[in-house]
Amino acid sequence: MIIRQTNYGLEITIFSSPRHSTFDYLVRQVRRLNNDEPKEQELLDELEKREKPKTRKLILLLWSMENFLMSLPVDMAEYWKSHTLSPFDIWEKKNRVNFNEYYHEQARELIEEIDACSLEYCDRSQHGWSY
Repeated sequence: MIIRQTNYGLEITIFSSPRHSTFDYLVRQVRRLNNDEPKEQELLDELEKREKPKTRKLILLLWSMENFLMSLPVDMAEYWKSHTLSPFDIWEKKNRVNFNEYYHEQARELIEEIDACSLEYCDRSQHGWSY
């Protein structure tokens, strides 16, 4: 996992090594976008305090997803010789939840909650950038 600071917040990249693919998540951060206004520091502190636990939860969720993806077999043809269920089916059966709902939709919802802090700043302050 790579977490990069950008001028708007975070860019989180997770890897799926056997498939040589990546998933990128862009997250706005209220302070990174709006830290130039000294009169609004209390509001920024309040919103950042609400934003941080959600960001931690998102990072842990994506870390867990990356660990699963990295554990996938490199040679799926070889895998199918000894298995009848895909690794995703096994994971879903074990956890009793849909993989996409658990990871992708939950990540999207957390990002929307984090982004809402920036949007709230724009509504409550006289200035500010949501993007």
